[in-house]
Amino acid sequence: GHIYSIEAHPRTFCALLKTCELNRLTNVTPLHYALSEKLGDVWISDLPNSEENSISDVFSNDQAVSVPAIDLDTLVASQGIQRIALLKLNIEGAERTVIKGINSCASQIDHIAIACHDFRGDGYRTRQPVIEFLQDHGFKVIERRHDPRVYVRDHIHGIRTS
Repeated sequence: GHIYSIEAHPRTFCALLKTCELNRLTNVTPLHYALSEKLGDVWISDLPNSEENSISDVFSNDQAVSVPAIDLDTLVASQGIQRIALLKLNIEGAERTVIKGINSCASQIDHIAIACHDFRGDGYRTRQPVIEFLQDHGFKVIERRHDPRVYVRDHIHGIRTS
């Protein structure tokens, strides 16, 4: 198979490139983008704790860097991707924005795993919109509501049924 690994943060993207090089991962295409609902530029914060970084459409402070943004429909078309066996998204609260950019390519996705971050607080309430998106696009939704790990309970999985 072939892997398209999309990473927004410039430093993490450099680490991704180095990992691919050191491990001779010739079946991986690293792409430096922030997934979004449209083409353009966005700002990603550059905080010491990388788990606190987030994406914004507007410049918010001097601890942010500009990165190119792309919607998944455009990315899939530009790469000539015909089928997506697994789409995994762990995008630290940007789920609501990204799913708005998945329309024409949704039917090409067999399995999807989206890490929502509702457990982090009100600003991250994306679980329900993700579930609705998956249901609206013909996926059977699988949740792990009883997992003892709070973050795992926010992982939403979908299997193509139609």
